[in-house]
Amino acid sequence: MNVTRSNMVLALFFILGSTASALSQNFKFGIHATPIVSYLSTDMPKAETGGKLQFGFGGIVEYRFAEQYAISSGFEVINRGGELQVNDTLSDYNPGYLQFPILLKMRTREFGYFTYSAEFGLVPAFRTSDGVTFDPEIPNNQRLDSYVNFFNTIFRFGIGAEYSLGGESSILVSLTYNRSLFDNIRAEDPRLNERFNYRLDYVALSFGFLF
Repeated sequence: MNVTRSNMVLALFFILGSTASALSQNFKFGIHATPIVSYLSTDMPKAETGGKLQFGFGGIVEYRFAEQYAISSGFEVINRGGELQVNDTLSDYNPGYLQFPILLKMRTREFGYFTYSAEFGLVPAFRTSDGVTFDPEIPNNQRLDSYVNFFNTIFRFGIGAEYSLGGESSILVSLTYNRSLFDNIRAEDPRLNERFNYRLDYVALSFGFLF
C-alpha cells in the first residue's frame, strides 16, 4: 500500500513538473521602446486640435497557446499628448500613463527568419501624471486639481514582424493604432462641454526584443 502511494505521489510530481516545463516553454518575455504620434480628437465645434511626438517603453509577456496564436500582455510606461485651442486659450496636454495591454496575437508561419503578425485587443490605462499647461496661463485659484481622467481604456489594432536571431531570441517591430474608448480630458473644465468627446489617441511604432 505504501509503495503504491509513493508511486502515485511520484507520478503526480512528474506530471506537474512536465506540465510546468511545457507551459514555461510557451512563455516569451521581452522589452520594447515605442515612439508615438499622439493627438487630441474631439467633435466639439470650433475647437482646433494638434498632435505631439511622444515616447514610451515597457515589458512584454507572450503566452503562445498554439503555433500561430498568442496572448500578448505586459506593461507600458507612456506619455500621450495633444493640443486643444478653445476660444483664446491653448491647452497643451502631456499626461503620463501606466498601461496593461491584453491582446490576441495571430502569427504566420516562418518565412526565412521572419514571422508576420496581427494583433488586437484592449489596453487599460491609469494616469500617472497630469502634464497640462495653458497659454495664456490660468490663475492657480481657477485651476482644477486635474484636467485628465484617472482611468482610460484603449482599443488597439496593429501589424508587426518578428526576426529570429536563432534559438529563442528575436527582434520585434510593430505599428499600432490606438483609439481611446472614452474621454481622457475631464469635461469639468469650464471651457469644455460634456456633450462632446475629448480623447488622446495615438499611432505607435514599437521596437522590441524577445528573450
